[in-house]
Amino acid sequence: MRGPVRALALVLLWAACIERPFAEPAVQARSQVDRSALREVLVAPPADAVVVGAVFGNAAELLAYKMEPPQMVAGQRTKLTLYWRCRAEMEPWHVFVHLDDASGSGARIHGDHDPAGGRFPTDAWKPGDLIADPIWFLPGSKP
Repeated sequence: MRGPVRALALVLLWAACIERPFAEPAVQARSQVDRSALREVLVAPPADAVVVGAVFGNAAELLAYKMEPPQMVAGQRTKLTLYWRCRAEMEPWHVFVHLDDASGSGARIHGDHDPAGGRFPTDAWKPGDLIADPIWFLPGSKP
C-alpha cells in the first residue's frame, strides 16, 4: 500500500513498564518538587482512557492510557499519556514504553523517560497520587 502518508498499525506491547535505575541520582530531591506546579500532572484518567490495571512492585499501578490520535501515523506526532496511581512510597524509577508494529515487522519505538518530563520523579509520589505522564512519539515515515 503506497501513499503520501501511510498509517502505521502499532499496538502497545508493553503499555508501560517501570524500573529502578542503576545507581543514578534522582532528578530532584523529594523536598524540591513543587506540587502546586503539577496541576496538569496530578489528575485522574479521563473516561475514554483504556483501562490497564497493572501493578509494579506493589508501589505503582498503571491505571490506564490514552493515545492521541488513537492510531499512529508516519510523520505525525502522537501523544501517549500513562495514568498512574502511587500505592506506596517509591524510590526513583524510570518509565519505559515499547510500541511494536502490529504487522510483525519487528519495528519498535522506545520511549524511556522520567515521569512528567523529569518534573515529578517517582520518589516524590505520595500514596494515593494519580499521575498523568505524557510521552510524545514521532513514528518514522518508512513502514
